[in-house]
Amino acid sequence: MSETETKARAGTTVPEAASPAEEVKTALAGLLTDLGDFQDEMTTKFQQQEELTTLQFSQTSQSLGILA
Repeated sequence: MSETETKARAGTTVPEAASPAEEVKTALAGLLTDLGDFQDEMTTKFQQQEELTTLQFSQTSQSLGILA
C-alpha cells in the first residue's frame, strides 16, 4: 500500500492524519467516481461502435443489393 505523505510540498501544509475509516471512505468514494467515469466512457464507446457497425451494414447491404 502507499505511504502517507509526511512532508509538505512547497506552499502546502500536511493535512491532519485521517482515521482509517475516513481513509477507506475517501478511497471508496474515489473508486466509485472512477467506476462511474469508466461506465460513461464505455457506454459512449459502445454507442459509437454500434453506429459504425450499423453504417457499415447499411453500406454493405446496399452494395450487395440486399436493401433497396
